[in-house]
Amino acid sequence: MPLSPYLHAETTRVEFKENLESPKPVSWLKTVSAFANSKSGTIVVGIRDGDKEKIGVSNISAAIERARMLINSRIEPSPPYEIETVEEDDKVFFLIHVEKGDFPPYYYSHEERKSAYVRKGDESVKAPSHLLNELILQGQHKRYDELESPYKIQDVSFSRLIATYKYETGKDFVPERDLQSFGLVTPAERVTYAGLLLADQPYLLQSRVICTRWKGVSKGLINTHTLDDKEFSGNIIHLLSEAENFVRQNSRNQWKVVGMRREERSDYPMEAVREALVNAIIHRDYYINGSEIHVDMYDDHMEIVSPGGMRDGRQIQNLDVSHVSSNRRNPVIADIFSRLGYAERRGSGLSRIRDSFEDALDVRFSSDDAVFVVCMRNLNYDTALSGVEEALSQGDTALSGAEEALSQGDTAHLMKERVYEQFSSVYPNLSRKTYDGVLELFSGFGYTASFGRDDVAKVFGVQRRRVGVILQYMVSAGVVVRDKRDTYRFVR
Repeated sequence: MPLSPYLHAETTRVEFKENLESPKPVSWLKTVSAFANSKSGTIVVGIRDGDKEKIGVSNISAAIERARMLINSRIEPSPPYEIETVEEDDKVFFLIHVEKGDFPPYYYSHEERKSAYVRKGDESVKAPSHLLNELILQGQHKRYDELESPYKIQDVSFSRLIATYKYETGKDFVPERDLQSFGLVTPAERVTYAGLLLADQPYLLQSRVICTRWKGVSKGLINTHTLDDKEFSGNIIHLLSEAENFVRQNSRNQWKVVGMRREERSDYPMEAVREALVNAIIHRDYYINGSEIHVDMYDDHMEIVSPGGMRDGRQIQNLDVSHVSSNRRNPVIADIFSRLGYAERRGSGLSRIRDSFEDALDVRFSSDDAVFVVCMRNLNYDTALSGVEEALSQGDTALSGAEEALSQGDTAHLMKERVYEQFSSVYPNLSRKTYDGVLELFSGFGYTASFGRDDVAKVFGVQRRRVGVILQYMVSAGVVVRDKRDTYRFVR
């Protein structure tokens, strides 16, 4: 095989060596360990790294024999590999093809030293503890959520799972039968880690979601640059529900008139938000203690960050999400969520997230060995900005229109502070639902448009007889005023 394909291949899968150093063979043997542990690869011997100059190998037979001896004696267990010789430009080279092994971790072992390596970019680095733990499980053909925990069945309860299963499927969850058949309890009546993640008791501290609505378009100080922040822990069904509610409560529903109809568009497609949260919960690496899922909302975008990269070591930004096969890190949890209708078994979650947006560029995926990130653009963010640009294009006479557009772009986060401040001074015990309803109403009408009782009933989801009470709250707090008979508007 010619060398040219290797000269242009990704450096994550290829490493070049002018020669295999005899005094310090660990410099290339750690790459053998990394390829066997992660994603396969080839070491090309006889080409200088950097400028890719073809040097060739002298005494090729002795070099290959020594390479075999070192691999067989210092990599444990013996990795799957083969050596190929290539002649080109009157020079001879050899290639060490290393396959991803079935029984990791593959260690470099010599004297007192024993380390497992993984591939990170174009380097071979020591596997951090969470990746080493996962490699050990892979070698045993086990997954984290299938393992037996220290807890017995009498230490836990599953009331939330039982109620949710009945609600979502219409079927009864029978603990005596289903806990074991679903993989939540072992025959010895020990709770698996999947069972702990679905139990009512928060035994696993890393089972958490931290949600933050930041001011502006980047992070700041948690005490002064946030509009809302919540931390949820325990049962993963609870985590999904609360995280989804947090996104809803901190999103706007913007309305526009199309023909004779008024169309409503949320900041983010909620089907995409749910899918991203489900993927984060199912595929995160629970071996990483002290970690949690983060939902970070900004003015212009949202990020859902899950601990642990792709299980096969690849980076999602380098792949076509339409052709990414399912490689479930936690198959028991994935099966339960599939039974509940939260996830599909065929592993098409990333495609469904992307397809929820009209423009594929509105959502991006990225990963490394430590995290997986889904970034979604706020679909309503630049609506006000386009209004500003249009007003400015009409000349100075339209400046007032630009100012009005900017005041609308103000929307959720500035209005939220104002509503909280005014309402809390008049009605300190008013419900969160009322706060959120006012914000949603403001998102649709702003400071200029009037709204009526039917609009309030639709936004709050209440009967008309309840509308009067809500309007009284808003008028008393100074948030809205009566405009004309049975119409109201927001005041600055």
